[in-house]
Amino acid sequence: MDNAPACAARTYQVCAQFLTDGAPFASEHCVITVADGLDPFAIAQVRADDSPYANPHVPDLSIAIALAPEEPDDPSLPPVSGAVRPICPKCGSDDIVRDACARWSVEAQLWELEGIYDCQTCNACGAEGDEFARWTLAPSTARQDIFLWDVISVLQSPVLALDLPFQRFCLGALDRMTVEQCAMAWHADARMRAATA
Repeated sequence: MDNAPACAARTYQVCAQFLTDGAPFASEHCVITVADGLDPFAIAQVRADDSPYANPHVPDLSIAIALAPEEPDDPSLPPVSGAVRPICPKCGSDDIVRDACARWSVEAQLWELEGIYDCQTCNACGAEGDEFARWTLAPSTARQDIFLWDVISVLQSPVLALDLPFQRFCLGALDRMTVEQCAMAWHADARMRAATA
């Protein structure tokens, strides 16, 4: 009989949107289960990085990730899509590098990324480890994401974090409306769309 304590975990819906030069060209949806204490956004990011759409040959590739907990009353809602950065848990620097393997392509006449390894190193203090960096929102997107989650909280619908039209709606309302006004406008817009459908 195994007396080891069960590891608590949470389940999240993930939407990864792949963009080239700011325009979406693909998206993937999945569900991940994350043990308590681990960063769900970092796990979703690694999963998105392993996607065939995360091809280094795509010009100006960027990935936007949205997470929503399966349990709507989950108090620890993770950040939604936007720019993120890795932070060293030892010194707080965001100058983090990761080991990788490249292979020479005779056809393309350049080095092509073959794989990315788990080991990360902080160039500022030298700390290193497998997946040791903490992922946080980049300063320029924190205000947008806070506004988005505040609107989601008013609407009481965390699944909206995965809704790209909702994200665009909130971004357009950011400097024009309060959180409550944005929630009411979205609700009215959704009713009008449903009536015309």
